Amino acid sequence: MRNRIFFVVLFFTFLSIGKLYNNILFMAMDDEIRRSITRLQIENQKKPYYISYRIEEREYIKIKASFGGLLYSNRNRIRDLYVDLRIGDYSFDNSNFVARISHSRIIGSDYTSLPLDDNYDALRNDLWLITDGTYKKALEELSRKKATIQNQQVKDQTSDFSKVTSNTAMEPAVKLAIDEAVWENTIVTLSRIFQKYPDIQESSITFYSRAGNQYFLDTEGSKSQQGALLTYIEVTAKAQSKDGNPIEDILGFYCHAPDELPDIATISRKVEAMAETLTLQIVLEETEDYSGPVLFVGQAAAEFMFQILGKGVSDPRKPLFENETVSGSAGRDMGVLANRIGRRVISSFLHAYDDPTLKKWNGKPLVGYFAVDDQGVPAKKAEIIKDGKLCGVLMSRTPTKKIDISNGHGRFKDERFGSRVCGMVGNLIIEADETKSHSEMKEMLIDICRNYEIPYGIIVTRLEITRPRTLRERYMGYFTSMTSGSEKPILSSPVVAYKIDVETKTVELIRGLTFSSVTPRVLRDIVASGNEDFVYNFVFWDEEGNAYPMSVITPSILVEEMDIETSGKKARKLPILNHPYFKN
Repeated sequence: MRNRIFFVVLFFTFLSIGKLYNNILFMAMDDEIRRSITRLQIENQKKPYYISYRIEEREYIKIKASFGGLLYSNRNRIRDLYVDLRIGDYSFDNSNFVARISHSRIIGSDYTSLPLDDNYDALRNDLWLITDGTYKKALEELSRKKATIQNQQVKDQTSDFSKVTSNTAMEPAVKLAIDEAVWENTIVTLSRIFQKYPDIQESSITFYSRAGNQYFLDTEGSKSQQGALLTYIEVTAKAQSKDGNPIEDILGFYCHAPDELPDIATISRKVEAMAETLTLQIVLEETEDYSGPVLFVGQAAAEFMFQILGKGVSDPRKPLFENETVSGSAGRDMGVLANRIGRRVISSFLHAYDDPTLKKWNGKPLVGYFAVDDQGVPAKKAEIIKDGKLCGVLMSRTPTKKIDISNGHGRFKDERFGSRVCGMVGNLIIEADETKSHSEMKEMLIDICRNYEIPYGIIVTRLEITRPRTLRERYMGYFTSMTSGSEKPILSSPVVAYKIDVETKTVELIRGLTFSSVTPRVLRDIVASGNEDFVYNFVFWDEEGNAYPMSVITPSILVEEMDIETSGKKARKLPILNHPYFKN
């Protein structure tokens, strides 16, 4: 009787564990990865020395409404497998190389969708096929990489892969628990706000909530499972100025779970403020060119720090390209500070670090949280800036000349001719030794204007954010960069900005600005910082369409001098008829 009770308890214990950890997935991955690392080999060719499987399982709901009407409400679940297979050794392998590889002789490679059912045989089938295809592709990559190095006379002997200590990190899986009907009604109600603003031509409100679980296993013995929730509401509005120039704004609220979102009354007030600001901008003339101090507040300060500092210390080592036709322009604003280790790159009173393991900051959620990166390496706090000097960058397992150890910041990057993992921001925190109140910052802005003998200064509260681009927009961007040779500015344009009069100290809304000739050198022109931290959660969309939840905590900042010019956006003809809702 005791034995029977024991086995019943044992059975339900395993059943309970199975709900927390997907044993079938790990069993299929483990069996196939062991077989592949020992037996996968074409005659007279090298075997893999490293293989990893990473499965991303995502269940999400996306609801979108416009002007009081529901556009769609979709719920979906997907399960994707990514394979990292390396031939050679840690010092030299097929990675960190981009070429246009023909897939005509390969049955899939790098990535595939897996069955949603936990069927061992079906999972093993897809694992076998994708590993086989990735191995064949890796052999061709290695051969072409060797030829490219000889033809281009590449002298960089930096290793391709760094060694790490194997680890096991198992977090419980997360599930999506959303009342779709409630959120459909909420989003539709919020979208009706724009029925009060006749000059706004297009508007939409999107609700998105996702439960994501990642399963990782490699041949070095690392094994991890982690779950993460992401929820946001994004508000988009478009209009035209009286002279036909397009005006657009995107407002976002980002957190982990839906219950962490601001209450609907707060969101409504902010959406109305956004609509009112956009309406005011319609009748404004474009501001004249300007050269002088600029005060960045709130979201604008956070975007400034991410776009210049955060991107500057991300993706510190670029891959070798077989030729210029596959290099494109994507990611050229990444890693621009990486070669300045030990040198001053920002004002000496500022410090910065990135810590993806933080879930909250002063009670506010941080969406940049992750415990283990996309290479199975535990995330760590990475020191970036100390007393204004660059002391570190965000590392994956791809070494650089000066740093050969991962700090757990590897994030997957899918590109036109392959995929790779590079170090990127999780939770970026900027701190200052010397701080001032908001009123003191404005007084300092005015004092600099007086010294420059200019009549007003500029305060920026919102900068343009990234958004997912359509396939057509992406290819047009590639084409433009390759034909014109122009590169994307490293700092986006202001969305909401004001000028403050030196004499009267009155503040006036302005529009139609863009920053001119900004380089990373602008970080050294920061002359003051505020005494309040702004917590900024957002989703960064790169040029290839990859999405990365991130967080930035920063004070407001005052830059002594920046050049600003009119945006030069191409005007379009205004609509012939009025908006039908407001036709009377």
